This record gives sequence, C-alpha cells and structure tokens, in this order.
Amino acid sequence: SNGITYDGGSGNDTLVLEGSTGGVASAYTVGSTADRGTIIHTLGANTQAVFFQNLEPVIDVVVGTLTVNATNAANAITYTGGPNSGTALVGGTTTGQVAVDDFGTIEFANKTTLTINALGGSDTISLSTPTTPTGLTGIMVSGGNPTASDEVVVNGTSATETIQFTPTATDAALVTVGA
Repeated sequence: SNGITYDGGSGNDTLVLEGSTGGVASAYTVGSTADRGTIIHTLGANTQAVFFQNLEPVIDVVVGTLTVNATNAANAITYTGGPNSGTALVGGTTTGQVAVDDFGTIEFANKTTLTINALGGSDTISLSTPTTPTGLTGIMVSGGNPTASDEVVVNGTSATETIQFTPTATDAALVTVGA
C-alpha cells in the first residue's frame, strides 16, 4: 500500500500529525487490532496515508475536518475532552477525543466538523465533553445499519442547558446543545 507505515514498537508512544494548510479532510479508521489503524489526509488531489501499528493514541491538529470510522461490529464509541488539551503537545489548543471500543484513540483540534461513522452493528455513541475543541462547529453521527438498534447519548454539564432534538428523517435528527 502507498503511504507512510509507522510501527510504534513496544511501550507507550504517540503519533502527532500537524499542519497549517486549511481545508484538509482527515479520515481515521480503526484497524484489525486495538493498536492498528489508518489516518488519511486529503487536500484536493493530494492524499497522505499513514498506516500504523503498535501505537496507542493518535493526535491530529491539522486544520480541516475529521471523520472517524468504527467497525461493522457493535461498538461503544465515546467523544470526550482530550487529555492533552491546552498542552504544548497540541500547541495549546483545546482538544477533543474519540474512542472506539478498546482501539487506539484519536485526539484532535482545529477541525471544523467531526463525523462519527459507527458503520454496522448495534452501536452506542456517547457525546460527552464540557468544552468545545478549537475550531469545532458541529458533530454528525451516522449509525449505519441496522439503524433501529443504534443509540446516541448526549450528556450535558452541571450547568443549566437546553438540549434540543429535531428529527430530520426517520433515522436521523439534529441535536443542539446550548447554555
């Protein structure tokens, strides 16, 4: 396969992807085992693929969008605040993090949108973070088939908030969380 292959070896390690060119579409796909995966950056006709193994977290602060692809099995997917938020490792940005089951996580900032593709299986997607990552303006969740058994859980904070649910199709809705 064309692209960069990265083997983190034994122990704890992190892959940090940086870039300031705007409009890059990032796609993170979990691998066949918990320590494997792929992240592909696309800008127009240009594509950079990174295939990794023996790696725990991936951090992506390239400016653009982010799509996270789970598996066709039943998955537990969580979106939370990023553990490195505000640190030098992420350039001081506020980060978010997506985890799929026990696969390696992806922590991110500078993304205008986050799309979570749960794919097949009966999935539970939990959205729970009291802070908004730098640049993020929206989150889209696609449950995949079978749609009748997928569940999206939106957690607010301890502050008074309004959570609005607006159906947009028989298997889709817009959820707005505001103070």
